[in-house]
Amino acid sequence: LPRGGAPPPLAVPCTPAGCIELLQRSGAEVAGKNAVVIGRSNIVGMPVASLLQSMDATVTVCHSRTKDMVEHIRRADIIVAAIGKAHFVRGDWLKPGCVVIDVGINAIEDSTKKLGHRLVGDVHFDEAQGVASQITPVPGGVGPMTIAMLLKNTMNLARHASGLPRVPLRRASKPSVAPTPAAQAAKPAAVLAAAGADGSSPEGISEDVAVVVACKPGNIWEAAVEASALREKVQELYSKRMPPAVVLHAAANGSAPVSLVTLGDDPKVICSAASMSEAAAALGKA
Repeated sequence: LPRGGAPPPLAVPCTPAGCIELLQRSGAEVAGKNAVVIGRSNIVGMPVASLLQSMDATVTVCHSRTKDMVEHIRRADIIVAAIGKAHFVRGDWLKPGCVVIDVGINAIEDSTKKLGHRLVGDVHFDEAQGVASQITPVPGGVGPMTIAMLLKNTMNLARHASGLPRVPLRRASKPSVAPTPAAQAAKPAAVLAAAGADGSSPEGISEDVAVVVACKPGNIWEAAVEASALREKVQELYSKRMPPAVVLHAAANGSAPVSLVTLGDDPKVICSAASMSEAAAALGKA
């Protein structure tokens, strides 16, 4: 992918982007590390190798003609397996403490399953556990991230169409951490329209924002409808062209039911309210 003076792409291949997002969110250090990509396909192997290089990793791409592949893998701090062979990478091939991203999805026979088979990755998960410091499961690891990155590409294209800058994939600083309930409660505000910690109001916020709503599994639909109405009220006070996002998350003890949160690399809770109705009423008076 282009660096330096070249413009970044508007969309990034979804599965490779998902691998990078996993590495960043997990706090794995990439710069200066030895990364091995197993597989050289145009849809996963080569793009993820380019992305890792752009993050200053030293990258080796292994494939079906690579000699002494096991030795390459044993030196790797980061492994991205995308070769399409079930349980290809064994636990004793891994460097202790390495990080493993398993992109493979393969069906193997399993008479205990209704369909007669189960899905496994390119890495032998049971053997890798206890050797790798972090490893993605199959299924449920890279797959959901591919979908998430498809949505991120869609968002970036929408931002481009609206004249707004793209949200970058690579992060220049530490991985962002979602606000904890304690952080949400640290600066309580009676209303969502109240001033932030620096005395600013929603009109003065330079970053995009999200209306974050805590809800229980049984009332997700109702919360989504109410949150959308609240989003419109926030937009009336918010000067940016991109409307606020709506984020629903599982309710936790101590979390504010409704918060206004920035969506930058370092998310911040601007203010919060005890209930959706309180927030809506407060914004109605603003």
